[in-house]
Amino acid sequence: MAFLAGLRGSSWQGALRRLLQCWPARPPRQLRLCESLALGERRFLSLVELGEQKFLVGGSGGSLAMLATLPAPGSRAGAPEEEPPTWKFAEGALVRCVQEKRPA
Repeated sequence: MAFLAGLRGSSWQGALRRLLQCWPARPPRQLRLCESLALGERRFLSLVELGEQKFLVGGSGGSLAMLATLPAPGSRAGAPEEEPPTWKFAEGALVRCVQEKRPA
């Protein structure tokens, strides 16, 4: 920026404009933390977005696990046909509860 100090008037603005045009633009971010919920004792749930896809992530202590992949808005792909899974904490980890299927 020291080279800009010697320029006067609009000439420094032009020099700065040319400099910024040559500077490589940073690509837009693909990964975004939408929301996070603290569950206590170093446990949390987070909703993470990668492009159009959303993921529910859970963590505790030194572990991290993807709990669910959420469908993109407006799509029927991945729509639940049965009851959604339930989760519980067991022995310091998040565990998916397996439910028996009932005969129709």
